[in-house]
Amino acid sequence: MKRTIQAIHTQFEALENTMDLMDAGLPALRIAARRFAYERVVFTGGGPSFSVAKAVAAVASLALPVPVAAVGAGDLWLHHGRYAALLRGALVIAFSRAGRRGEAESAVRASLEGGYGVYAISVICAQNTPLAARSDTVFALPWASDESACRICGAGNLYAAGVAIVRALAGEPETDDFRRLAASSGVYLRHVEPVAKALAASPWDRVIALAGHHAAGLAEVCVSAFQRAARLPGGQYGVLDTRHGPAALAGAKTLVLGAFTAEPKGQEIAVMSDLARGGAIAVAFAPQPFPPTDGVWQVTLSGAISPEAHALAFLPLCQTAAYYKALALGLDPDSAEAAEPR
Repeated sequence: MKRTIQAIHTQFEALENTMDLMDAGLPALRIAARRFAYERVVFTGGGPSFSVAKAVAAVASLALPVPVAAVGAGDLWLHHGRYAALLRGALVIAFSRAGRRGEAESAVRASLEGGYGVYAISVICAQNTPLAARSDTVFALPWASDESACRICGAGNLYAAGVAIVRALAGEPETDDFRRLAASSGVYLRHVEPVAKALAASPWDRVIALAGHHAAGLAEVCVSAFQRAARLPGGQYGVLDTRHGPAALAGAKTLVLGAFTAEPKGQEIAVMSDLARGGAIAVAFAPQPFPPTDGVWQVTLSGAISPEAHALAFLPLCQTAAYYKALALGLDPDSAEAAEPR
């Protein structure tokens, strides 16, 4: 059982290595991308790696002057023809934890062999993989691979690497915010631990994660952690979208986790408050405290970090709560049943 909690705590140590790699490799990528004269960018991945792809695509949509899309690797592999117009002259950026025997490798192969004229970039938590062999540029993060069944460490490092790539393509390379997050992670994780234990001890049996823009993809990763470690159902929604159906699923046995990368607006706080009044356990993760709201827990991470880095800090809160909830239910989060296909 210790592999999962160890991975939660070491993912920020891995983040330092990831940022070193990106700082070293991104200048060459910028030159190659400029020569390729890409017309659009397509992000892809399978499972939680597709959630990462969606998060990075959201960042890219506001940073790059070309069309941006995120397409599931399985869909891109099996139906690449329907995406022909999207693929022509595109940078295809694939995220994968293992880089072998999976949809991401098949999607990149189909994109390259389909004659669309793509340039393939892969970010992989492993070295010397089939996906790397097919790619034009590879960022290998073997230190971000861990032995936990839920592959805790990989998602955050894949995301941070993806954001660094987007910033480099936009001509604004920056990794200091992720480095500051890594440097402060010890204090933050000690703050999160008792909160996660208290949440795990509460009587809930489903999870709803609320977030917008780039945080939405990482909130999907959080839901996946609860599904795999604690075998509990869950879903991810936009904060205000919750009122259009999902709120009906939030009752006395629901944990609601809201990820806010800026101070929550009044309408967003009202949604959290309404869910708490309905009996849900509501937790708001925000950059700074906001006026106390009845029934809503607050978890804050203050400091001079960007919204992109702040969203990454949402992961260990969820992962730690999922870990302790699994233990409370008598489950082993390190068991084979929690593992995802590679």
